Amino acid sequence: MYLCEWLEDQHGQRTPQVGLIPGGTRMTTRLQQFGYAEATFLHDTFFGPSKTTVRGHRFHYSVYEPGARPLPCAYHITRASTGETSLEGFVRDQVLATYLHVHLGSQPAMAEAFVERCRRQRDASRTP
Repeated sequence: MYLCEWLEDQHGQRTPQVGLIPGGTRMTTRLQQFGYAEATFLHDTFFGPSKTTVRGHRFHYSVYEPGARPLPCAYHITRASTGETSLEGFVRDQVLATYLHVHLGSQPAMAEAFVERCRRQRDASRTP
């Protein structure tokens, strides 16, 4: 939410945010997307290669509204309780923006890939 262009409260007041992710989030009075889900990445990310699958849960009181130039979605998600599927999340540069609270225990290789990516970034920044 913070990485979007704007955040709209429940009274319709918009506040500018970081602007990394096109569009914004609008707060709601009702719970949105509650429950467990499984996500399969559509692109290579710092967590791992395309087709990596991870589990997690969603629990939020807001909805995302795409901007004029939306980013490609990061993963295909399947809701555990209903089997409903959708496209969600965004990868931009070194950021994964998502409502999914990822459980790395469901895919330990993702944690290892992330730590390795951090090591490479650290080593690259030390090179003169």
